[in-house]
Amino acid sequence: MTATAPGRSATAVYRLTAPALPTTPRVARDAVAAWLCAAGHHGLLDTARTLVSDVVTNVVVHTRVPHLWVGAAVTRLGAVVSV
Repeated sequence: MTATAPGRSATAVYRLTAPALPTTPRVARDAVAAWLCAAGHHGLLDTARTLVSDVVTNVVVHTRVPHLWVGAAVTRLGAVVSV
């Protein structure tokens, strides 16, 4: 995970690399929730957890990749999450 210091930039950028295992959706869901909490986006938590869990589960179940990546660019206005 990498982060840009909030004082230097208006955007914090986070990345998670994880093995494509059945436990990875929970890890990814918790990571994204922590990133959003750190920025004070508590209102986005339920939706973000659901979406991240669903997309990461699809990667684990329907692909044969050994690893996957989850990233987020978080600003004071919201976040863009990618898998």
